[in-house]
Amino acid sequence: MFDSNQGYFRVYAVKDDNLANSLWVNMDEGGQIYFSNITKPAYDSMFEPTNRYAMLPTLSFDFPYYGTIIRSLKLDIDGRICMGKMGFPDDDCVSNIAPLGTKLFFPGDNSYIKYLDTGKSFTVQWGNVDFYPPFYVFEQNASFQVTLYEDGTVQLVYKQMMTSVFDVVNDNFISDVTIGMRDSFKLEAGRNNVDVKPYGVIELKNLLSPDFGIDSGTVITMKPLPICNMFTSHESCERSRKLAKCLWCPRLARCFNYGSSSDFKYWWKTECSDSPYYIG
Repeated sequence: MFDSNQGYFRVYAVKDDNLANSLWVNMDEGGQIYFSNITKPAYDSMFEPTNRYAMLPTLSFDFPYYGTIIRSLKLDIDGRICMGKMGFPDDDCVSNIAPLGTKLFFPGDNSYIKYLDTGKSFTVQWGNVDFYPPFYVFEQNASFQVTLYEDGTVQLVYKQMMTSVFDVVNDNFISDVTIGMRDSFKLEAGRNNVDVKPYGVIELKNLLSPDFGIDSGTVITMKPLPICNMFTSHESCERSRKLAKCLWCPRLARCFNYGSSSDFKYWWKTECSDSPYYIG
């Protein structure tokens, strides 16, 4: 079992078929479900997907993501959930949750993406997919889920993965694979230029031992830790400094994790560090 404090989240990883089966969400049950949708991406003649983003659902509940409430999502066919609104269809998915972020192939009629919102959780399932381009020696026929819970917990469940992801990466069949999550913020960097600042990056292929692997029966849970914008007063923000390295800005009456959160742009624009009551 893997257990690690990653600053914004505590990460647990375990390989347990029984646990994975018990956590696997049945996407076909509709009794208590508010809505569910199924889609399969279209391909051109070269088997390239014609649209990177399969769906643009809106959550029925507030999901706290690195301390920011999220309702809007984009589901990338390549194993990611893009967090928050993006202005244009080709916007980079710079804030995302990735159970298997790499180019995926949907080889048959039984390959799909599903999503399910229960009002308290939101699950996305990629079913019977393979790496792209398909390597038949390492055919995956992979099925995996990611569930977002209303308390901010993120859970990845891999029900079917014929080969450990690490084995495929180590053998150089694919190189660009992301498993984990990240947030980011954008700052203007001169005329017509914008810098994207990632933070809170959790990259599981770098955290987990190659001997652990990610294959059938793997469960990864990421539970949110206290974050600065949870604290709403000067006093509570100051008390939290040892826990979360928080700073209070009286001009905005907000508690910030200076330089390491998506709301840093407000701190920067308001010049909070010049405030006479800035806690530094």
